[in-house]
Amino acid sequence: MISPDSLQYLSDNLRTVIDIVELSNSTISNQISASSHFLSVVVVVVTIVGLLIGVYVTNTFNKVITIKQESDQILSKMSNIKADIDAVNKQINCDLEGLYQRLRNEETKNILDRLVEVPLDLCNTYMILLSRDIEECNFSRLKEAYHNLCDSGQENEILNPITGTYKDGYFLLLFQHFTYNTILDNELRDTLIEKFGGCINCAFKRDIVKSTKDLCRALSDTKAVFDKTHVLTAYLKSLNSSKYKEDKDLKNILETEINDITILPSAIEYLQGKGYQLIMFNL
Repeated sequence: MISPDSLQYLSDNLRTVIDIVELSNSTISNQISASSHFLSVVVVVVTIVGLLIGVYVTNTFNKVITIKQESDQILSKMSNIKADIDAVNKQINCDLEGLYQRLRNEETKNILDRLVEVPLDLCNTYMILLSRDIEECNFSRLKEAYHNLCDSGQENEILNPITGTYKDGYFLLLFQHFTYNTILDNELRDTLIEKFGGCINCAFKRDIVKSTKDLCRALSDTKAVFDKTHVLTAYLKSLNSSKYKEDKDLKNILETEINDITILPSAIEYLQGKGYQLIMFNL
């Protein structure tokens, strides 16, 4: 039988063991709790770092894509530049005449654009424009320059003693380069008709041939509505008193390049009725 002292001793020892176990459990619980908080902090930090890395990688990727696109564009431009250089080099080596004509056409456009702004600059560019061929697409530029001249009220100022006024100079250019367009233009046609004589007398053979062909083209335009016989009558009258009154080439052009075969006979008949002897047609 266990004595009371022994029971007390065992009880005390058991209490000590229980206290030790509770202390151990508390310590372990605190450690687990601390570990849990630490892991939470670690997860948050890792998440933030992951997000930052993700943003950095995304931005870097986008920059790389942008750089690639810009590089592709630069490469494409350089390829185009190389193609242009090769084309120019080919023209220089194989088609120098064509390259020169392109440069000349661009220069002509620049001169005409200058006249649009400063119509009186015709005094400096007049002979240049007379000495070269001008593409038909430039008709509107020359017409605009002439209208600006008229708006300035200076169209009757003297351009030079031979040509006459600035107005005469503009219409000589219109006659030499744009007879077809000017005849079809309701604003310019009547004035050109009045100036046929002076324009014809100033023209070289090459220029009068072109202008006569352009006139025939305008008279053959089925969509054009104007008195075609009247225009041709005025032209024949001016030719008849010019240095080209016996020119067989012009006679052949007038007889073959007007689609309406009634216009020429009508114009000749009218002039004969007025007492004109048309030397070109042996009348």
